[in-house]
Amino acid sequence: MRRVISSVETWPVHGVFRISRGSQTEIVVVTVEIREGSFIGRGECRPYARYGETPESVMAAIEAIRQDLQEGLERDELSNYLEPGAARNAIDCALWDLAAKSVGQPVWKLPVCADESCHDSKSLDRLIGLYDVVNIKLDKTGGLTEALQMKALASQCGFEVMVGCMVGTSLAMAPAFFLAQGSGYVDLDGPLLLAKDRQPGLHFAGSQIFPPDGALWGDC
Repeated sequence: MRRVISSVETWPVHGVFRISRGSQTEIVVVTVEIREGSFIGRGECRPYARYGETPESVMAAIEAIRQDLQEGLERDELSNYLEPGAARNAIDCALWDLAAKSVGQPVWKLPVCADESCHDSKSLDRLIGLYDVVNIKLDKTGGLTEALQMKALASQCGFEVMVGCMVGTSLAMAPAFFLAQGSGYVDLDGPLLLAKDRQPGLHFAGSQIFPPDGALWGDC
C-alpha cells in the first residue's frame, strides 16, 4: 500500500541570511515521504511568498494529491491540482540600490545569467538572445523530471546551464546534485547557510560535493 506523509519543518539559519528583499533567521520547508512496500522516496521544497506560496497552501495541495493517489487517479489528472503558484516539487539579478549612474568601458565581457526570469522549460524561448546562462532550480521547475528536460532543452537553445538552489537542507540538494553533473556552474550551498543540516546530509569538502547517501533521499 502506498503511503504519503508530509510535514512542515523550521530550520534556523546560521546568523542572518540577507537578500535585497529582506533578511531571514530561519527557513520553513515542506517535506514529503512516499512509502510503498520496501521503497521510500523523500523530497523537500521551500514555499515562497514571492510566488504566492505558503506552507499551508503546499500542504493542502499535497493532501489533495495524496487522496487521489489512494483513489488511483492517473498522473495527468493529478496535475490539475498543481495550479500556478503551488510548490510542485515537494511531490517535485537583484541589485542593491547603488548610486552609480553608468558603467563604462573597459570591462570584461561576462556571461549574463537568467535567474528570476527563468522558471521552467516554457521560460526559455523568451530568454534567447537576452541571456547566456540559465539558472535551473528545482523549487522553480517543479521537480527533477522537468529540471532534466529543461537542462536538455537549454543546451539545445545554446544556453550554458547553472544549477542553483534556495536555502534548504541537504534533502533539497540531493536531486539537484545529479542535475548538476555536466553543468557549467553549480551553486548548491544551501545547507551551508543553516545553523545545522539534516542527518545524514551531503558531505562538502571545499568546493566539492559528494554523492548523497541513499538514506537521505530514498531507500529500497
